[in-house]
Amino acid sequence: MVEYGLTAQLGQTIQKLSSATYHQVAVTGLTPDTLYHYRARSLVGTRTVWSENGTFRTAIDPSQSSTPFTFVHMAETHDHKEVGLFKEEILAAKPHLIVDASDHVDYGSKIAEWDEYFTYGAPFYRHIVNFGAVGNHLYLKSGWFGSGIFGNIDLYKKLAAHPGNEEWYSVRYGNTEFFFINSNWYYDPWRLSTRQIRWLKKALAKATDGVNDPVFKVAIHHMPIWSSGPLHREFLDRFWTRRMLLKHYKRYGLDLALTSHDAHTEHSIDGKFHELQTACGKLRHEWRTKNPKSVWRHNNGRTIGIIRVQGRQMNVEVVDSDGKRLHTFTVKK
Repeated sequence: MVEYGLTAQLGQTIQKLSSATYHQVAVTGLTPDTLYHYRARSLVGTRTVWSENGTFRTAIDPSQSSTPFTFVHMAETHDHKEVGLFKEEILAAKPHLIVDASDHVDYGSKIAEWDEYFTYGAPFYRHIVNFGAVGNHLYLKSGWFGSGIFGNIDLYKKLAAHPGNEEWYSVRYGNTEFFFINSNWYYDPWRLSTRQIRWLKKALAKATDGVNDPVFKVAIHHMPIWSSGPLHREFLDRFWTRRMLLKHYKRYGLDLALTSHDAHTEHSIDGKFHELQTACGKLRHEWRTKNPKSVWRHNNGRTIGIIRVQGRQMNVEVVDSDGKRLHTFTVKK
């Protein structure tokens, strides 16, 4: 059961009576760009379990293209205690949504790790809509040996409630369209390189067909396109993203890609196309690859991106867990 309403007194209820381990309850008929309060209830035998009260803000109507909004870019969140240190910075930004380029956890099939993820991030996950991309660690069962590398993302799909097949999908928010992509091609090379790319081309074409087009187009995926990270990933990961994604981004005028994986922070520019890697959990303190598109990089601390969209301008800030602004740039249309 979910109780919800426009105030902390709630007042409306929707329930789903079927028995389930992983619960999803759809709440419909909501007003755009509106703050709602909610709490959830579950019955376990004769025991009633209540969640703490939370809030969420519904999406801005795409027809209101001048309405400003803010979103946070998080990545490498699988060092949960460190991620929790960003509570003040995230709440102070008052974001409408979070986009997470993954990895959320070390081993995606372990429910205990997801419990930890949501526990340390509860101060903001309880109040801010969170959309995620699929990272390589979401496939892992128990490690890099044995059965670990050949896992699946079934548990992630049970815990998330994303559109479509939940691996690749798009979300329109105000004047911006977000494209979430599964860039872990080596787990399912044929499907991710054919069906997914066909979907991406169609989605980008629709976003540029002249019918209620978004002002900004933003991609979120785990593997970066340009990076100063480990050299072997230049041939294993980044070769695929440049071969399969970059040409479509340039053709259809994508403005920004938000990525992670190499566990540092870096801003790269390729023509008019920007890429920002962040890492608010795991870190790697080394540069291995010469990145010809790099304009700024940082590997001495954890970071998040705070992006403010207003009209035809997108202002990007990179901040650390002390609230220090490390880097800024602007994308204009």
